[in-house]
Amino acid sequence: MKLYGLDPMWKRIGWYGIALAMGTALILMYLGKLNPEASRQGLCVLGLSIIALACVQAVILHAVRVRVDEDGLSRRVWLWWDCWSWDAFHSGRIQYIAERGAFRDPAKPPWRQEFSLAFLGKNDRDAILAVCTHHWSPSPVEHAESITLTFRSCFLGTIRLRLEADGILLKERGSESIIPWRQVETVWVTKLSRLQTGFSALYLPLSSVDVKLRCRREELRTRRNWRGPASEVILSFLQRHLSPEKIRSGHLSDPAETSDDLILRIAQARHQFRKFRRILPFMVLFVVLIFPAFTWMCCYEPRKPGQLMAAAAWILPFVVATSVLEGVCKGPMPWGGVTFCS
Repeated sequence: MKLYGLDPMWKRIGWYGIALAMGTALILMYLGKLNPEASRQGLCVLGLSIIALACVQAVILHAVRVRVDEDGLSRRVWLWWDCWSWDAFHSGRIQYIAERGAFRDPAKPPWRQEFSLAFLGKNDRDAILAVCTHHWSPSPVEHAESITLTFRSCFLGTIRLRLEADGILLKERGSESIIPWRQVETVWVTKLSRLQTGFSALYLPLSSVDVKLRCRREELRTRRNWRGPASEVILSFLQRHLSPEKIRSGHLSDPAETSDDLILRIAQARHQFRKFRRILPFMVLFVVLIFPAFTWMCCYEPRKPGQLMAAAAWILPFVVATSVLEGVCKGPMPWGGVTFCS
């Protein structure tokens, strides 16, 4: 049996919450002294309530434990343990959601269906996943006879694909074309973990269009840029109709096991560098021009009416441009690896 706790970062958040709550309580007491008409007793009760809530949060964060033993994988959030048996992992009932780093059991109540490992430290998470790999059997994937996909391209608009047994039926701009499977050279598949049965990103270069499918984690849900079946169904269909050497698959979890994993990491590093290089000119412009002007507008005396609003309007274009670039460059990008090894 072995116990694991939360990542130290989350435990520090509990202590930061207590410090922030105490600071808020002191500010409330100070405001009560400045305003004689305010109820000091009410402000004191409010401040103590905030501190109590912060302490409860810190205790909960420090009490969370994950246990691995001969019975299965268990977790304790407060006082009670929730056990996920190894028999359930063997049965194929439990799914692994790589985008959220969690296991999912549809047979459990809705509030207990997900077992998230995202809040653990990296070493602890890798150790637990290594143990679960030996006991976990993936859920059976639906075998579809044909698949219809719809996605949008920046330059070609809406594109519809129909994957069939004899090839790919491509519909774009009112025209149709059939691409046999023998003309498909390579399919690049990106996975976030070795346990993932689907994909996080897929790149399929065709003669007239490049098919780029991507899953992205957003808060508590996973967003896809296509309409159609799940990534597991698509990948299973491609594996049945293409030879194994045409499907290049790599995962981003450590350690790297194949050359495709290394190629994918190089592509990911190149993407991060391109992302930084696009945002860097705006950062330099902000430091050299916009930040001094913003500081002068906020601090110059005497202040005129609307001075702070003018300063906010001055800095707004920089914030918008940075946000747009951040959104464009966000997400897993395996396509740089295609350029690297072609």
